[in-house]
Amino acid sequence: MKSHARVVVIGGGIVGCSVLYHLTSLGWRDVVLLERDELTSGATWHAAGLNHLYAATPFMTRIARESLDLYRQLEADNGQAGGVHITGGVRLARSRDGIDEFKRFLGPAKAAGVEAEIIGPSRVRELFPLLKTEDFLGALHTPGEGYVDAAITTNALADKARVAGASIYRRTAVTGLRQLRSSEWRIDTTQGSMVAETVINCAGPWGGEISKLFGEYLPVVTQEHQYLVTEQTDATAGLDHELPVLRDPSVPFYCRQERSGLMVSGFEHNVKFAWLDGAPADFSMSLYPADLDRAMPCLEQSFEMIPILKDLGIRVVVNGPIPATPDMQALIGPAHGLRGYFSCCGVHGGFVQGGLTRYLAEWVVEGEPSVDLSMVDVRRFGSHVDQEFTTARIEAAHTMFSLPAMYPAMEPQGGRCARVDPLYELLVDRGAVFGEANGWEIPNWFAKPGQRRRDEWCFARSNWFENVGEECHAVRSGAGVLNQASQALFRVSGDKASSFLARALTGVLPNRGQRRLCLALTPRGGIDLTVNVDARDDGSFWLSGPARAEQRVQDWLGARVQGTSVDIENRTDTDATLLVAGPRAASVIENALSVPASGMRRDDIMELSFADRQTHVIRVDDIDAMAFEITMPMHAQREIYEALLDVDDPLTPVDFGFRALESLRLERGLPRWGLDFSIESTPDSVGFGSLVDDQATPSASVCAPASEDRRLADYQLVLMQIEHQSLPVDPWGGEIVEHAGEAVGVVTSGAFGHSCAKSLAFAQLRSAVANDAKVMQVLLLGEHYPASIVEAPFPVGAVAAV
Repeated sequence: MKSHARVVVIGGGIVGCSVLYHLTSLGWRDVVLLERDELTSGATWHAAGLNHLYAATPFMTRIARESLDLYRQLEADNGQAGGVHITGGVRLARSRDGIDEFKRFLGPAKAAGVEAEIIGPSRVRELFPLLKTEDFLGALHTPGEGYVDAAITTNALADKARVAGASIYRRTAVTGLRQLRSSEWRIDTTQGSMVAETVINCAGPWGGEISKLFGEYLPVVTQEHQYLVTEQTDATAGLDHELPVLRDPSVPFYCRQERSGLMVSGFEHNVKFAWLDGAPADFSMSLYPADLDRAMPCLEQSFEMIPILKDLGIRVVVNGPIPATPDMQALIGPAHGLRGYFSCCGVHGGFVQGGLTRYLAEWVVEGEPSVDLSMVDVRRFGSHVDQEFTTARIEAAHTMFSLPAMYPAMEPQGGRCARVDPLYELLVDRGAVFGEANGWEIPNWFAKPGQRRRDEWCFARSNWFENVGEECHAVRSGAGVLNQASQALFRVSGDKASSFLARALTGVLPNRGQRRLCLALTPRGGIDLTVNVDARDDGSFWLSGPARAEQRVQDWLGARVQGTSVDIENRTDTDATLLVAGPRAASVIENALSVPASGMRRDDIMELSFADRQTHVIRVDDIDAMAFEITMPMHAQREIYEALLDVDDPLTPVDFGFRALESLRLERGLPRWGLDFSIESTPDSVGFGSLVDDQATPSASVCAPASEDRRLADYQLVLMQIEHQSLPVDPWGGEIVEHAGEAVGVVTSGAFGHSCAKSLAFAQLRSAVANDAKVMQVLLLGEHYPASIVEAPFPVGAVAAV
């Protein structure tokens, strides 16, 4: 075995072999894969190998298509059958909401190059003649999908990597892992030790065990999942085509042909976790005992829909381990606080999401991926996430599998109240309906007395639409208060703090008593992060950013602070922010806090002592002509909030929530990091060009430079208004923008503007279209609506702090 490697990949399933393949495809040869037993012997060998092309987001639709394209290319390169079966897929809808969900998918499918159509019951039965039920309205048909042979596909990737120079060591279990002073990693195995510059954890259900070796918790757990395969039947042998993969999300179950038999699997509402106390080292090419009683409610419904299943014997039951994460999405990217250690675990459906491994390999080789991976970034979860949180969130997700549809803006239902601030109980009493941001409970909207305090999920305007409208109007006409305690906050101090931030960030730092928006740019000039930088009177700098970016901001700073005398403190849990906005906002603050707020200019910071608590007021004017952030110690939050509300009656501000903030910031033209722009965007493409000096270079990087042949996509962020709507439906994000019958962009976020009475949306459009075309169409639930670009420029140096 080698003693040193540039990269060590741990895990020889579909994910690990795919990562290894992509590393060699990018030109790296000194790469090693360690597998504790045989390739595929963990969770891959028994996988159904499904490659559906339906996904809830445009990004994951693209990943699903790219994954299947890769497997088909491997088969073509080998010049022989490689286990790829293109059978098509049929996904049933039993309700109008289910049909609307499929209508919503048609646009992203078109943009991703996925053929998709909504078909009626008669066509469904032509494609899947064994289906006998009448209890559905239609289906989504995706002719280009299918399934692969798990072992053949995985070994094909491994063989390609070997030929390109990679080394694979089987029967080599990792027993120890620690980082050396050189920042390299020592990997101890049952066959000896090795040192590597970079380690990639691709251990699937064993991923958590690998992280435990150096004292880290990875939020991935193992659950039992099973399917059965029937005996052979003449009903399939006599068909002139292989049956498409049939799915009914409302049960939920799937059924596909397996040679001349059928494979059937249900997704049980009651999750059965395994190995919560630790995964066994000797579980290879193994299965759990069959447990069909647990799946019986799903199986009984599937048997009624496909009656031939009642008459067929069961040839085998496969009950094996699969990994799961709190939001059922993969954990991809550099681990928080560590250098040279990457995760590629929790890939729920390792074949359908295999394309993610390509972008992880780019991240390792080139210092950044070519696409935004925020949705699956392992650092999207904060330190509040533990095993209890993980299992609670997964259990809740399983109870939602059989909903009539997967709706936009659905909030997670399990693992709630992981992080609450002192205002939580008070806002509950005041009617707040909460969402979640990185574990924090955040007020989305406020219900009236007697009104049901929960979201009613739908594709049109929901039960909170009127409430949000009233909150917006109250802010526009008077003043409102929003609890922004979820905002990520960091204090940077020390004699060299200013020079450190000047190197770490792109943009001119503020003078004392001022705020400025600064950017963190990737080596190729994309926007990795945006942060508001406040220069305090004591010489320290306070950085604020979105809740979801907390660990990313900390890592960005931490990777660049080595060798300096700068101190970085994460103050997210110890300090809080309130936003006061509206034409009466200054008067409210003056009456409550005795601060001359009306004399402050935009980006001014004023320090005060309120009840012996150091507090700062910053004029931001983000969502209104007058708006202020108030930052204070967390323990003073409730006292200051109550002081703001305890003012003369005409000035009393209203509570407003993040749904109203979405409407207000779209009316103002404020883009939002993580939705409207990302590493795929340049400052010029989103209206931030004036923040970057002509001589500025990307922020100081500790990563390898990007390859010269990769360029940022030529897209422009624009604000659009949608005209002549016949249905009460607004864009959420993910909808397609068309011009002259061609998909030319995608909506990144949207909402109804209650002040302008228009549906508004940010969209990433091809630059040529954004510059020339004035009228386009947005596809909403299958209908084309005229949309035009709003010419008003973005406010310079502002970004929505959501």
